[in-house]
Amino acid sequence: MKKYCISIIIILVIALSFSCSRKEEALVINLPPIQVLEQRTNYAVITSSHLRLRTEPSVRSQAIVTLWKGYILEVVSRSSRMDNVDGLDNFWYQVRYGGLRGWVFGAYIKLVPTYEQAKEEAQRLKS
Repeated sequence: MKKYCISIIIILVIALSFSCSRKEEALVINLPPIQVLEQRTNYAVITSSHLRLRTEPSVRSQAIVTLWKGYILEVVSRSSRMDNVDGLDNFWYQVRYGGLRGWVFGAYIKLVPTYEQAKEEAQRLKS
């Protein structure tokens, strides 16, 4: 029995040494480069004295609340086409503020990529 166990151990050691000594080549997959279309802006700061948050991207839609200069908004999305409001061409932006969600006209906000930059811009506008 002892010889049988030793024989099995020797066979296992030899089998493991052969399987460990084999070098496998790493699989390389070349993917095409991906073009970055745009940098997503995540925040906006209100630059006008006041701005209405609306239910739809239109001046004819119902106003939810009036927001004030320096307020920081989280940008959710942007309308697909530009609009003209008071002679200004811009997009409408869907935003979140204080648990509310609605639309504001882009000519009255400044878009920034980070919350920290939004805080700095809000401070600058309030001073």
